[in-house]
Amino acid sequence: MNGHPRGHGTVVVGVDGSDRGFAGVRYAAQEAQRLGVGLDVVHVSPGYLPEGPLLLIPDGSLQGFAAGVLERGALIADETAPDIDVATHHLSGHRIQELVGFAEDAALLVLGARNLSMMDHVWTGATVAGAVSRATCPTVVIPASWEPYVPRDRVVVGYKSQRHATELLTAAFALADSLGAELEVLHAWKLQGLYDDMIASSAEEQETNAREVALIEPLLGDLRRAYPKVKAYARVVHRRAAGALIGASARADRLIIIKPSHGARMHHLGGTARALLRDGQCPVEVIPPSHEAEDIPGLVIERGGELVP
Repeated sequence: MNGHPRGHGTVVVGVDGSDRGFAGVRYAAQEAQRLGVGLDVVHVSPGYLPEGPLLLIPDGSLQGFAAGVLERGALIADETAPDIDVATHHLSGHRIQELVGFAEDAALLVLGARNLSMMDHVWTGATVAGAVSRATCPTVVIPASWEPYVPRDRVVVGYKSQRHATELLTAAFALADSLGAELEVLHAWKLQGLYDDMIASSAEEQETNAREVALIEPLLGDLRRAYPKVKAYARVVHRRAAGALIGASARADRLIIIKPSHGARMHHLGGTARALLRDGQCPVEVIPPSHEAEDIPGLVIERGGELVP
């Protein structure tokens, strides 16, 4: 069960004992099989419990619960993909920090999202967003409503600008090729405030869309040659990015975006990424940008519209 180094090049999945966490195990096991790597099933129990007469937790109950969660996770993984190497790990401490630290060198971190009320989103919904924002490896969040039984045969990649475009599009082409799916490169734009009202006709909107497609197409040429089986096309829409991508997620097997870069510590997700993690209708993959691509001489970063972070 422990034939691979922990978190190094493996798929890591966090489980908390919920049904959606175990749904994440199924997805992670399939990904480990697809990638040809091992699977690490990780449960994090609290590292600190307040003391007091009203908090009566029997000795060993936390360890027993964790052991049960991991045993069930390993069983589900084995049922899903019997040939992969599965290891289980019980960690103790801050859930986000422990998960992110464990998965630092992972091929992929998988998290299952749960249905949360608005208040739950405010108080407890930060675990997924916190892990995604801090992760140094690609992270896939499985929405609570996701049912993987009907493949859509489509990968959607949210494109913002040329910054980090190579690593984002390369990851998207590789995934589409592996899944035998077509690839939609989706770029959404909408100007701020009253400036958007200046686009007075559908003809002007279509002209702008066509111009943006013409800017994206050259970026796809080398990748089309590298992945000749992938049918890839660019689509540009005049909409707010979050709405456009959430809509596209309903007909995709996975939606890929790249995390905004803010220097060496990338602990921030933009509003669009948070909306996708909350309301996306397919698994959402967020890949971390490489530090090397932070500054590209002569590159003009588009700031006029609200686009994919």
